[in-house]
Amino acid sequence: MMLDKPTAQLKKFGKYFLISKSNNGENIKVLTLCGHILLTSTLITIVIGGHFITYSLMRPWQDEWLTCNIEKVPFFIEAKTDKKLKSRQQPEPIQVISSPLTPEKRRLNQQLQSIQELTTKNCNIMAFFYKEYFISLSISNISAILTIVCIFFLSKEGWEKSNNALINLSVTAFVVTTFYIHLTQVFQQDQNLKNSQDLYANYSALLNDFTSSLVLIQPTAASAGSSKSIANTSKPSAYSVLIRDTDKTLNKLGYIHLGFDPHPIIEIQNRAKSIFVENK
Repeated sequence: MMLDKPTAQLKKFGKYFLISKSNNGENIKVLTLCGHILLTSTLITIVIGGHFITYSLMRPWQDEWLTCNIEKVPFFIEAKTDKKLKSRQQPEPIQVISSPLTPEKRRLNQQLQSIQELTTKNCNIMAFFYKEYFISLSISNISAILTIVCIFFLSKEGWEKSNNALINLSVTAFVVTTFYIHLTQVFQQDQNLKNSQDLYANYSALLNDFTSSLVLIQPTAASAGSSKSIANTSKPSAYSVLIRDTDKTLNKLGYIHLGFDPHPIIEIQNRAKSIFVENK
């Protein structure tokens, strides 16, 4: 008796989502409006959850394959004012102690930090679009296959004889496929991925060349890694040439290249308007 009461309540609650319908002499369960809303909401929740779960699972791969968080370390440091230097006896391997810092050396430090920052930013942008593009292609392909399977069964049984849950599933899968295909087009994920890859590769190469150039134009004592303060014996012309060449390269590369294409959205709006006008 105690089990019959919850079962009766469950059946009563289920009537809000499923009702019996006669189909060729057979009673079948079909979805009500609330059932359609519940099924559609569940499917969309699964898609959104899969999107964010996949995005999170790909983070360890990103950390293993890429080094996006480049520490912004100046090349020239001043022993009297560098607080971090007081806590250690030796500077970083690629750092040179110079006192005082000349305007040229300060500018070189600024350029180095700019290159480090731009390398980090483009690496993060590349990783973001790589993950989003991978997820968009995966979900759109899976939902497209599901749409084809549903259409196969719908064409076999016919729209009128098919269960409306199958129709709901096919329509939802088609909408998800269309959404993710247009998502890649509107946000130009493939092109933005390529642009960020090129910029990351160029800035990584520039960072290596710039650091090597700084080391090569230093006096022999600095190249050997001496921690003693050194006099400004480097040729000013070497610094000036490096500063000008780096500025030209930075201006040529640009900073961040992102593109968007609103035309797919405009096309959908135009099609919707044309359908509305025809049915009016």
